[in-house]
Amino acid sequence: AFADNLCGDGETIRIVKDHEYMVVAADKSGVTLVNPWGKNYTKDWVLVDGEFTISWDDFGRYSGSVEMGGPY
Repeated sequence: AFADNLCGDGETIRIVKDHEYMVVAADKSGVTLVNPWGKNYTKDWVLVDGEFTISWDDFGRYSGSVEMGGPY
């Protein structure tokens, strides 16, 4: 299942529900995420690169939680 479409880097990226993404960067312009599958789908079901940047508003809307990890 997919969440509502989300605009990222000029493309509309489909966000997978109940799936983890890794935050790789964050600044005033937004949050850069990576899909661990290495790819994302666009709204037209085309595979694109797994890294994309979203606004802080969209990040707040689509992220259920944020966890910081380290060596276990």
